[in-house]
Amino acid sequence: VHGAAGPELVRASMQLAPCPAGRARLTASFALPGRFVIHAVGPIFDNLEKDGPKLASAYRTSLDLAALHEVDSIAFPCISTGVYDFPHQEACDIACETVIRWLSENETPHRIVFCCFEDRDFQLYRERLALD
Repeated sequence: VHGAAGPELVRASMQLAPCPAGRARLTASFALPGRFVIHAVGPIFDNLEKDGPKLASAYRTSLDLAALHEVDSIAFPCISTGVYDFPHQEACDIACETVIRWLSENETPHRIVFCCFEDRDFQLYRERLALD
């Protein structure tokens, strides 16, 4: 994302630091398509009881920012499942439950994409959301 957006995105995101786990910040998108980049910070996984609510909050805070700025669509990576080592199944469940609950109470964004870079994540989201 940073490489495609250009060096301005790095500078803009550094001005918003620090951003604690469970929160999100918004910047312009610079050279990327779309108007904004929402920088969601997930937790470094230690245990589900402590880190599950922080992960859910990262999704909610992102959606709140998207709605506030009248964003029509948003794409989420599998937050915290990479180097932060959050278990993939639990992260998928938290992401889906949080987004579905949020959408039941809000009208926008109209399109939410879960962007899965690994086949195992794609299968988890496909099964969780019953997509065929």
